[in-house]
Amino acid sequence: MTAEDREPRAEGTAFGDALAELEDRGCNFLVVGAVPSDVHHRVSQQLFGAETAARHRLLVLLARNDDELESRFGFPPSQMPPGTVSVVRHSMLLRSTATDVTREPFSNRVDTDRLSDLGLAISEEVLGFVQSTTRREPGWFRLGFDSLLPLLENYETEPVFRLLRTMTHRIRDVSGMGHFHLSVPMDAAVVDRLRPIFDGLVEIRAREGGYQQRWHLIERGVSSSWDRL
Repeated sequence: MTAEDREPRAEGTAFGDALAELEDRGCNFLVVGAVPSDVHHRVSQQLFGAETAARHRLLVLLARNDDELESRFGFPPSQMPPGTVSVVRHSMLLRSTATDVTREPFSNRVDTDRLSDLGLAISEEVLGFVQSTTRREPGWFRLGFDSLLPLLENYETEPVFRLLRTMTHRIRDVSGMGHFHLSVPMDAAVVDRLRPIFDGLVEIRAREGGYQQRWHLIERGVSSSWDRL
């Protein structure tokens, strides 16, 4: 984690120490909040971190069929060095539209509805990143998943949970950080069901004409204060 990243932390506190430990060993966060998509995009930019060639980023797109990748990354991915940014798109996005997505050189589309094929495509991208770099500091790899709602709405629960468990374990294995977006309220039943898969929750809410975030670290049972986005 670099100084440019904006995750909330209070050095010397139980929360700050627990977050630093998670970052060192690899971790995954579920980002929840019934807020507009552009607010989730702002959190995604925060979690992908500062624009640096030393970091590798993978974006998995399920929520909508568009090409506004900069809103997720916080910078044009095409301007990053080759091999440091990748996008996996799922074919379920294309069912209701006749227009295809732009074929970026760093983009990979999964053309089947099988979750196992989506999982395989993601695993292959992660393996490619691992094989392409020898200097891997904690947080060197970031995966963003936008969003989980299409999976939960179109597939049985257990296969989705199995896919998420596989992905989160893989991210921890390479000392990376994953963030998975779910646009539902914090008290939704599905959040409680998904909680054991993740290391923490990032809760977003609307307040006083803006938006705030609060982080919850599940294993340690500690939370940050509310922080303005």
